[in-house]
Amino acid sequence: MSIEIGTSAIDWLSIALSLNENGYALTEPILSASDCQQLQSFYDDPATTFRSTINIARCNFGRGEYKYFDYPLPAVVQSLREALYAGLAPIANDWELKLGNDPKWPSSLDGLTKICNTEGQCRPTPLMLRYGQGDYNCLHQDLYGPIHFPLQVVVMLSDPTEDFEGGELVLVEQRPRMQSRPIVIRLQQGRAAVIPVRERPRKGARGYHRAPMRQCANAPMRQCANAPWRRGDFRWPTAHLRSNFSRRCLSSRKGTNMSEETGNWDPFALLLIDVQKDFWTDGMPIAFPDYKESVAALLELCREHGIDVVHLRAQFKKDKSDWMARYRLGDEIPCIEGRAGARVFDFAAEQADEPVFTKQTFDGFLGDELQEWLTARGKRYLLMGGLVTSVCVLLTAAAAAQRGYLVTVVEDCCADKPEAHVHTLERYPFIFDVTSIDGIVASRERWLAQVNSLDD
Repeated sequence: MSIEIGTSAIDWLSIALSLNENGYALTEPILSASDCQQLQSFYDDPATTFRSTINIARCNFGRGEYKYFDYPLPAVVQSLREALYAGLAPIANDWELKLGNDPKWPSSLDGLTKICNTEGQCRPTPLMLRYGQGDYNCLHQDLYGPIHFPLQVVVMLSDPTEDFEGGELVLVEQRPRMQSRPIVIRLQQGRAAVIPVRERPRKGARGYHRAPMRQCANAPMRQCANAPWRRGDFRWPTAHLRSNFSRRCLSSRKGTNMSEETGNWDPFALLLIDVQKDFWTDGMPIAFPDYKESVAALLELCREHGIDVVHLRAQFKKDKSDWMARYRLGDEIPCIEGRAGARVFDFAAEQADEPVFTKQTFDGFLGDELQEWLTARGKRYLLMGGLVTSVCVLLTAAAAAQRGYLVTVVEDCCADKPEAHVHTLERYPFIFDVTSIDGIVASRERWLAQVNSLDD
């Protein structure tokens, strides 16, 4: 399959202008209809090697399925990546300059691959997605390790005029002191969308600043009557090819980002909040199946990099003497001392040198001990995770922000009722930033720059 004609016709100047102005860009068709059909056939072809199949519902970030290609990549996928990267690298380096950084992205995909290999990111990231009627993908960022090229490409392989309706690609851009901006992209067959992986430079009154962006896929509303696929055949009406040009860490999630040098983490601390049995309620094991593994990985990352870990725990007396007023009207409260529900999970247990502060409030800062501990150690930037997202995590984050700390919530280390979890993480960008475990090490320099800017 030849793709040279399609990619050589891309107007990279127009792509750069659209990315800078709108936060995304669309190409003209880079694959023919027959090329798209041949790529779709890879999904069920035993001769095509995939390293992993992901059930999106099982991972609690939507519904549908995707597969990661394995090495050696199909020739058409490799050729497409090489051609697209060569055009995107100058744009990525221009973004670095706009954000006050030195250009760092090599001119060829081979050069980027070598950099990823030195950081232990050895697994390929190109993937193929399939969505059926009602399937969707939640807002997310595709970060695979400390090295993440800032742009990625999504190619529509299905034909919206024949195969399905709906299924738009949706971006959400966070804006300081304003509501987030949604962007809805309706891709046509064979065309590609170039979108940010994590953030983009956005010009404001005082120059360029980082505008965080996340993405999701809207649900296809229905399969068109003349679509050639049937649900029972496990052939779904919407197919995308997605290429993230960085590579994924070779290790499992438990070892996320451990290959990067420790660096300066002195201003940072992790607050792990209420990871206790009473707060791990019915439905959470299904909604957050990887939660225990994620918290364990977060603690390992912090301990490896020298990030101080602070544990906050709810604990109440049986006689109601320290219960909050609303609870005293009844007879039940979580985490009564001595009961099984007050126990911390083993995966979240403290080490000997890690402080534990007990609390009788939602807000971990209402007592003086926590702030005194943080102040004595010069902490300025707080990472937070725990239970539950919409109550103790939110209220502790808000209290920290009001006391002058910068706060980032580690979303895959929080849990709640799913709708409350998502709403909380999206609703309060003026209180806290949001990251995943995979994004912590890669964000250190940016977070340090934020701390330093507060002292200017």
